[in-house]
Amino acid sequence: MHAQIESVAGFRGRLVLVAGRQHPLAADSAAGGVTLEQLAREQWLVSYWGPASQAFLERVRASGGDEAPAGEWLELSPVELVKGMLLAGTGISLVPEIAVRRELAAGELAALALRGKPRLPDWEINLIRHKRRPPNAAADALAETLARVLPGLTR
Repeated sequence: MHAQIESVAGFRGRLVLVAGRQHPLAADSAAGGVTLEQLAREQWLVSYWGPASQAFLERVRASGGDEAPAGEWLELSPVELVKGMLLAGTGISLVPEIAVRRELAAGELAALALRGKPRLPDWEINLIRHKRRPPNAAADALAETLARVLPGLTR
């Protein structure tokens, strides 16, 4: 970490692989899971959730091999746009579980299970600030609230 930056708190959250409930991979997932090779052929709605998620996505892309047509990657943000496209049946995505809890519970989105040994990465969240910052009561209150609330939300 840079010498002028301090870490206030760090958290880990779950990332989940999701698709709309009508997506063909939702049925494959329910029937024993999907493979990295299957994922490589799908259209992905990609957001950046840190280096671990990026490494996982690159592993998926590489697993497609030369023979299979590679799926298209659409880089999107914010997560609400990604969720809207997933609900419309457009592609699959790796997103924080906290962002799709309601849709998963309602059955609007399906969590895709992986077949075999692959493990989904965690979402690493670090709350940082500049060491020599001027006092800011609002920023301090936000940091205190996040440090208190986030651990319970990301489990």
